[in-house]
Amino acid sequence: MAIEIFNLVKDKMEVYVNLRIEKHGENNENGYDVKCRGRFSNSILLKFDAELRDALYMDDEQRDVEDFKKKLRFPRIAKPIAWELEVPRTLLRLHDADNSAEDLVLSDAKTDSFVFEPMEGGTVELSFRVKLKEPSEEQVMKLLRANGQTIPISLECAALEEKQDNFQQAELLTQEPMSEARKEAESMFDKPGTDMALKPDDVVAAAEPEAAPETPTNVEPITKAKRGSGRKVAGGAAIE
Repeated sequence: MAIEIFNLVKDKMEVYVNLRIEKHGENNENGYDVKCRGRFSNSILLKFDAELRDALYMDDEQRDVEDFKKKLRFPRIAKPIAWELEVPRTLLRLHDADNSAEDLVLSDAKTDSFVFEPMEGGTVELSFRVKLKEPSEEQVMKLLRANGQTIPISLECAALEEKQDNFQQAELLTQEPMSEARKEAESMFDKPGTDMALKPDDVVAAAEPEAAPETPTNVEPITKAKRGSGRKVAGGAAIE
């Protein structure tokens, strides 16, 4: 499945945390959304489509920066504009200004509800929603502390994991670390002089099927009745 790429790297945005109730069977569980909103140069529109900025902005006489368009092409167009995009797997990072080790990293999230508002002068206000999947209590506490703050954030797309074929799975199994009990058991088979150690001759003998015993040619079958034997009657007695 192809994923449209939309990345941000340490861009300052306002962060708002929303609590919602999810129905899981008969139980209600808390779900969390993070709404991010910030202002960018209209070059941010190129992340959505290569022709989107030219569709909304045009050159003007006061243009002084190359490839920077300030004038709205259609000032009366209804704003803000919703952009239909859903990124099924994203990683959201809320950066700590003082200590990068304290960054809040939220993985396996879904990002949608992209909305942008083009403004005169070449500025675009952008917002989107990140739907979190089962954040821990520690992550929730950090989220609540970030609520309503303007902080640097990074947003990364994550490619969908491809299912491994049976050969790859088998190779991974063989690469798994061996337990101590298994190491000890297998080492016993490798020790010479023990009853468990197999010799090459034993392996060959075990692999070859045992030959069936030969039957003498001058012996009559035991199932053959002898001459003069009596007939059996009820009770197992024989009459001569």
